[in-house]
Amino acid sequence: PSGLWTMDEVVSYLNQRQNQFLKDTHCQFGIANIPATQGVSKYDLPDDWINTIRVLWISEDGITKELPRSDTWEADHGIPSWTYEEGTPLIFDDGGTKPISIEIMPTPDADGIIQIHYVPYAALLDGTGELMTLPDEFIPSVKYGTISDMLNKVGRGSDAPRAKYCEQRYQLGCEIARLLVEGFK
Repeated sequence: PSGLWTMDEVVSYLNQRQNQFLKDTHCQFGIANIPATQGVSKYDLPDDWINTIRVLWISEDGITKELPRSDTWEADHGIPSWTYEEGTPLIFDDGGTKPISIEIMPTPDADGIIQIHYVPYAALLDGTGELMTLPDEFIPSVKYGTISDMLNKVGRGSDAPRAKYCEQRYQLGCEIARLLVEGFK
């Protein structure tokens, strides 16, 4: 009723913070198996992908190898032949941004599976009373992050000191979630 924020803004802030919380804490986890073809190095990531946690190469004979994150610059200097010679993939690059694709280097010399462990998007909130997909213990952190975003909006509702306090509460919740997740590894 104050007119400081519209309902759509608040829901947008909630969705944004919920997904940022997932990216920061890895408290939701998805696994995707992408069939890899000999001679092809680039593949699309799942539609609900936020962040890559780990990538595994599974060869046709079932041998599994973890691929460390890298980039094309490192591949050019560490594996100079990767663009024109095929072999067992050694590294991956997901760019960390959209468009969401992953590149494995060098290009595989045989078919296999790229298994991606990733953080998926949460269920989209639309303001009709649906439940968040996060565990209940983490919802206050998302709430404080949302309030921080709302108080940082330029306008009559702007309140930097309170926004800073809410951001600290959000970061505290992220730290607690990271500690809880680390305990289960």
